[in-house]
Amino acid sequence: MSKGRGHVARGLVLVTILSAASELHAAQINVDSSKPASSTYVQGERIEIHFHISAANQGIVSAVTYKIIDESGNTVVAERQQKISVDNTGSADFTAIVPSDRTGYYSVVATLSDGTSIPALGTRPAGVFSYAVVMDPASRQDYGDQLSRFGLQGGFNRDVNVIPLLGVRYVFQQAAEWGSAEQNSPGQFRKSIDTARAAGSASLRNKSDLEKLNFNGQKWQTYVIAMLTQGKLPKWALDAASAGKSGGGVNFSAIAADKRQDFTAFAAAHAEEVAFDYPNQTSHIYQVTWEPMFPDGYGGTSAQLVDIYKLSYDAIHRNDGRAMVAGPTLVLYKASEQQLRDLLKAGFADYIDVFSLHAYEESDKWPLEISGFKEDLLRQVSLVREAAHKQVPFISTEHGFQSEKYGILNQALANIRSTVILLGEGAQIVINFYVADFWNKSPQTGGQSWGFYWNLNPALEYGTNKVGPKPVVPAYAAMTYILDGSQSQGPIQGLSGSQMGYQFARGDTQILVLWDYMSASNVALIAGNDSPKICDWMGNCAAAPLRTSSTLKLSAKPTYVIGKNLSIKGG
Repeated sequence: MSKGRGHVARGLVLVTILSAASELHAAQINVDSSKPASSTYVQGERIEIHFHISAANQGIVSAVTYKIIDESGNTVVAERQQKISVDNTGSADFTAIVPSDRTGYYSVVATLSDGTSIPALGTRPAGVFSYAVVMDPASRQDYGDQLSRFGLQGGFNRDVNVIPLLGVRYVFQQAAEWGSAEQNSPGQFRKSIDTARAAGSASLRNKSDLEKLNFNGQKWQTYVIAMLTQGKLPKWALDAASAGKSGGGVNFSAIAADKRQDFTAFAAAHAEEVAFDYPNQTSHIYQVTWEPMFPDGYGGTSAQLVDIYKLSYDAIHRNDGRAMVAGPTLVLYKASEQQLRDLLKAGFADYIDVFSLHAYEESDKWPLEISGFKEDLLRQVSLVREAAHKQVPFISTEHGFQSEKYGILNQALANIRSTVILLGEGAQIVINFYVADFWNKSPQTGGQSWGFYWNLNPALEYGTNKVGPKPVVPAYAAMTYILDGSQSQGPIQGLSGSQMGYQFARGDTQILVLWDYMSASNVALIAGNDSPKICDWMGNCAAAPLRTSSTLKLSAKPTYVIGKNLSIKGG
């Protein structure tokens, strides 16, 4: 090696060392709220945003610049500069008090004077710190299990009590399905409830945290949906020849020929438990299967799948006079529609009281209104009703959208508009998916970004104890607040182009939900002699001008109109 090349090599080594040292001691800014577990606040509550600066060099980092924006990037709090004095450890802290008068999604954009911004945390990307403001759960009414419309599935943590903040009432019964309740041998569940009954227990099984919620010292009532199976059977009851071909489906199959009566006995015991433990619910929904899509989730015949319903239907009804048996929870895919047709030919409609589905649409088209979502939904509902020769009610017990795929704004729009479509077309209950993000490999790669919240604890893939809201959080809270307890009156007539909307009623109050999924447009709102409330999609309401007709501006974000004698003339 020549002398000159040696100097260059040593120089490169020195630069690399200095660069590594610089990165090691680079300044950092971390932002959190005074409610760090969820950063979800009640309207009017004091909100503190805490800024912590570390590893900063004195004299280089002297200020923090920050502003607050909404879900569309509009400025809510104009840019401010906070001078800081870094101590001899390179640290500084300050707290900002921010407004809480309007419900909505808010993101803090903050940088140090050297350009450092907020780092990524868990599944939340770099440059973002978010908080949400929602309606006070104490002001919400419990409409009972017959008129409560909304549920949320999965990823709960007892230390992050977001269910009341979101207005959720329906949850799934936990660990009571056959694969868990009789994991080791037939008759386990019967034995456990008989033991509890003999001991005089108030409940025949231990209820989950989701059934024992409080908010500010007041009980938050939830209602359960019972599940006979949840994508798996006990291993001892599997029929290997009819098991699913991949994923979790390999744990679900037709029931082994010599175990069929064991399933009937379990269904009877389960119905007995639900009837005893939930006397205040006027009906008990039993969902028998969970996404038995052929061939990955289930590899047997249609007749064998119908047999699972046949084995449980009478047993459930004999032991619970309030039972409503639901299934099969297929999705809005062409293959699932064909599977549904085959099930109906095999007699499926004779063994359900409620048609349950998972409202995932096959098409990737955006907006969802051009994807076939509504059309595929109505076609499947119609197939079931034609086979049953009656108006079978329907529910959607899972659907959602990934923020990594759609973006956080469109994720919120998709969740809200799809839920309104489902309710508007007659769904009795709609359960969305999922509370917080999870992942396949790591928080930042291979994510499953279905969550209403970012998962902010990289050490907890599921059931995280620290979350950050996405825009869907306050938008969903507003929708549940406005629409819970209502009944659909069907699509709003008189709309044009890409305008869309549904009418709901709660008592003598009308609620209109309207949006334009392609562009901005106007409709004429006709309101009789009353002045209705007009609410944005985050739940902020104002009285409409007191006149017979006024112009209502529509956008991709749904608008709610609440009043009496309301009608619409499309523009």
